[in-house]
Amino acid sequence: MRLFEVSRATIDRWHRENPDFPRKHKFGNPFNENCSTRFVVPEVNAYVAMVEGDRAEWTKQFDPVDSDTKQRASDHTETPKSPPM
Repeated sequence: MRLFEVSRATIDRWHRENPDFPRKHKFGNPFNENCSTRFVVPEVNAYVAMVEGDRAEWTKQFDPVDSDTKQRASDHTETPKSPPM
C-alpha cells in the first residue's frame, strides 16, 4: 500500500480485477487460521517494472520527435548576440 500510495481496498480491487497484478501468498499455518497474507517483493518489483515499461512505450506516441534529435538540435542553436552599445 505504501509503494503505490493507495488504500488497502484499492490493492484488493487491483488484485481481484487485474490478472497481471501480483498474487497474495499466505504464510503460516492455514489449518488453525494462524497465517498472514503478503506479497512477494520480487513479484511486486517485476510488476512495477512491467507497468513502467508499458507506460514509457505508451507515452512515446505523444512525442513526435525523438528526444536524441531534440538534444542534438539544441546543441547547434546559437543564442542571438546583442548589438554593441
